[in-house]
Order: sequence, then structure tokens, then C-alpha cells
Amino acid sequence: MSVQQMYQETLKKIEQVLEDSELDLGKKYGRITDLILYGRVDYLRKMLIGQLGEAVVQSGPFAGMAFHQRAAEGCYIPKLLGCYEEELHPLIQMISEKRLYERVINVGCAEGYYAVGLARCLPQAKVLAFDINPKAQASCKELAELNNVADRVLVGGRVGIEDWPGLVDERALIVSDCEGAEYELLNPELCPALRQADMLIELHWVESKPQLAENLLNQFRDSHMIQMIGHGGRNPSQFNELNRQKHLDQLLAVWEFRGGPTPWAYLRAKSAGPV
Repeated sequence: MSVQQMYQETLKKIEQVLEDSELDLGKKYGRITDLILYGRVDYLRKMLIGQLGEAVVQSGPFAGMAFHQRAAEGCYIPKLLGCYEEELHPLIQMISEKRLYERVINVGCAEGYYAVGLARCLPQAKVLAFDINPKAQASCKELAELNNVADRVLVGGRVGIEDWPGLVDERALIVSDCEGAEYELLNPELCPALRQADMLIELHWVESKPQLAENLLNQFRDSHMIQMIGHGGRNPSQFNELNRQKHLDQLLAVWEFRGGPTPWAYLRAKSAGPV
């Protein structure tokens, strides 16, 4: 899609919002603002890929990883620049250097950013990547092939709590980013095998049930050491690729599209000992 077509598509969507009689003025304003910002980010994505000449992750623990032209879901540019979820970089670096795991189970793999990235960082590990979206599954398989790790990245659909006993042990790391499903999926009462595995969990905020994250972590306090990792800001000035862009465009380029708090928790099984 050309830039002109992208702009035309955004204008059509804005017209539809303006014509929607069921929306009040405040909601129309909010949706139109979102459409303009997302449209601008898509333009920046296209511009940045053209500037780089190829889609390759530029920095961070997954630097050098061949990437898609688009993300399966969520933001794209922070992944390409290498600053996506930057708070996790020290942990990923430590895991990579110590080669802690022989198996990674990535629940909510999307286009494969973490599944393939961790396969590259952990050459001894098998990665089991799951996503309920068939398009995401296809994207993850494609990314694994692009990076020559398809023999170690196995992609599947739904994973349920009944599947954990055959997947996890003390050599496994669960990486969970499943948009709130973690509160049902990670239950040691229903699956005691989870008490053996290390976990890196993105905790999604559910406004109607703010206690869910604390309840989930409380289930593992006897069996795991828990490290909380909060989300922080990004500094677009560190990227030469953005230096010539307007300040607003720089900020939009590192925007991760978060609608609320999404802290991470790293759970290290006490039976495995200190890192």
C-alpha cells in the first residue's frame, strides 16, 4: 500500500466515525485522534524500513534478527529498533549468557518476536510457540524460517492448563503474554508441575478485577522467587535512525500502544536455586 493509499484509508475511517450517530462528540474525538496517530505510525514504519533497506532488528538482545515488514499485532517500530519492552533486556541478556533453559514455552507468540529471538539467543533450546490466531502462527513459522531456527521453533495453537504436565519441568521457561488469559492458565493448584518451571509473565490490568495479578503471584510465593519488572519510558534520541524526524514522530516511533499498566514478573523456582 502506497503512502497516498494509507492516507486515503485513514480519511475513510475518519469519515465513518464522523457519520456514526451513536457516538457522542467526546468518543468521536478520541477515535479520530487514535486513527490519525496509528496512521502516522504506519507511515513511519514504511519510512523506516525504506531508510534501513531491510527489516532487521537494530539493537537490544535480538539485534540482527531478520524481521517482518509488519507485526502480527500491536506495535512494530519498537521491535525493529530493538527497544521493545526494554525493561526485559537485562533479564534476557542474563538468560542468554547463562544458557539457563533447554525449553522455552511462549504463550501468545504473535509474529514470533520472542519465540525466534530467544531461539537465536539460546542455541541449545527448543522453543514451543503458541497462539490462538492462525495468522500469528503462520507469521511465527515464517520468522523462524527467515532466521534459520525453524528446526527448533515448533508452533501450535491453543495451549490449556491440561497440557502443562507434558511441557514443563525445571529446565523450562514459560514466557506468557496472553492478554489476561494468564490468570486462568497459570494455576499451580490445578497443575502442580508449574511449581517446577520458571516463568516470565506479562500481567495485564483488568479494571473490574484489579486483584487478579496479586492473586496469581500469591499462588507461587512459596515455590518461587518473584522479581517485578515495571514498564518505563523510552528515549527516542538514542536512535540515529530517528534523528531527522520531528519530535512527535520520534515519540510515536517508540510508542508501544499500551492502554494501561502491563508490568512483568519473573518467577524463578526455588528448587532451581539462585541464578
